[in-house]
Amino acid sequence: MQKDNRLIRVTVGEVVGGTHVHSQTFTAVLVPEPGLYPVTRQTKVWFLDGGRPKPVLRISRTQIPLVPAYAITAHGSQGKTLPAAMADFNVDRWTDITFGTVAGSRVRSREDILILRPFPLWLFQRGAPEGPELLLKTLRGEKIDWVNYREARAPSAPCQQCKVVKPVDYFADAQWDKARANLPATCLTCIHKDGGACKRKMPSNVERLRCIGCGFEKVEHAFPRAQLRQPRAEERRNCIACLKNVSELTCSQCAEVKPLKEFHLSALTLPWAAACQSCQDAVRGKARRLRAGWEKCRGCAAFLPTSSAVYINQRCPNCAADRKWGKHTCLRCKRKWSENSAEEQIRKRFCPNCR
Repeated sequence: MQKDNRLIRVTVGEVVGGTHVHSQTFTAVLVPEPGLYPVTRQTKVWFLDGGRPKPVLRISRTQIPLVPAYAITAHGSQGKTLPAAMADFNVDRWTDITFGTVAGSRVRSREDILILRPFPLWLFQRGAPEGPELLLKTLRGEKIDWVNYREARAPSAPCQQCKVVKPVDYFADAQWDKARANLPATCLTCIHKDGGACKRKMPSNVERLRCIGCGFEKVEHAFPRAQLRQPRAEERRNCIACLKNVSELTCSQCAEVKPLKEFHLSALTLPWAAACQSCQDAVRGKARRLRAGWEKCRGCAAFLPTSSAVYINQRCPNCAADRKWGKHTCLRCKRKWSENSAEEQIRKRFCPNCR
């Protein structure tokens, strides 16, 4: 057998014989012995100045296409039984829910695994994966609320022009912020009537939060911004679908229970600071010095009591932007993280996990 067509036994590294087959489309080695995988030397050619009309800087490299696997991912080791392993369980909450179980069960005994550093306890307390859990409920004949399940993954809202209820990925980011605040929003189809993009790609690593009203874990886009920014939000937040079931609100100024039509549309999302239209009309048009205790939102133009609302740059919790000093967006994974830095420093480009 020629030198260029040798085989490598991947277990012990010996060179063995075989039959070489060559055609115009592929080159293969037929091995009579099971457990052997043909690995031949390959040659790749490229040009450093490939963008030129006549490239001249030709590079050629010949090597065996093997890379030592000193470290592999947890899912790359799935199905394997390893004699020993060193595992790093210190991961963030975006990691797959099965990561801890898969990585920790690759060895036969606890003496065969070395944990690199301390890890958070919630890694093994997040319950079963969503897909298998739904499958088991279906096989057991349990009733599943598919409407709330779809709303938890892709919240929807009606378009003010075409009157069609569409999921979040059919709205631009600015328009969906209006829908989250219970304000009229326009879908991408109605905005781009000349044939533009009608759907946008949503990030896959969106944080999930539990709604106090329905008890479902829903994506962050299913909650109004005001519900996420209110005091003790973990105990009081409600999703958009649950808030739309409310028909009456209590005015924070006159303390009267009134129907929803007597309030501003966005008042539904912040009931602790809701002020009826009558109380707002009493201060509307007055100079700022004459309406002490009230603030006017620069976004939705609603008047809210200063004592019961959280204002950010003279905007209500629904209209205030998420970006604050010290809060950054990673250019690689698109996640947001907070990091204190001096004002003269440049904004961070990558989060600590991607640096």
